[in-house]
Amino acid sequence: MIVFSGPAADGAQVAQVIAVMDGSGGSVQFVNPETSATVAGTSYGSLQDAYPFAGAKGYAKQVAGEDAGWIDVPVSAWGSMVTEKGACR
Repeated sequence: MIVFSGPAADGAQVAQVIAVMDGSGGSVQFVNPETSATVAGTSYGSLQDAYPFAGAKGYAKQVAGEDAGWIDVPVSAWGSMVTEKGACR
C-alpha cells in the first residue's frame, strides 16, 4: 500500500491518495480516502481522518490486512516529484 499524505483544509495531515499494489501481478487499485472506517478512540469515520492516528501502517492493516506492507509518501516528497516532472498527468 502506498499512501500520499498532505494537509487538509484545517492543516491536519491526511491521506490524499491511497493505492493498493499487487506486486505479483503489477496491478494498482486506488482506494477512496473518504471510505468509511472506524478510527478507534475518536469520533472520526473515514480512512482519510485516520492518518494522524495510525499513519500509512494503520491504512495498510485496515484495507489490506494485518501483514500488508506500506510506504508513506509525505507531501514534500510527492510535491518534489511533480515539480521535477513539470506536471501531473
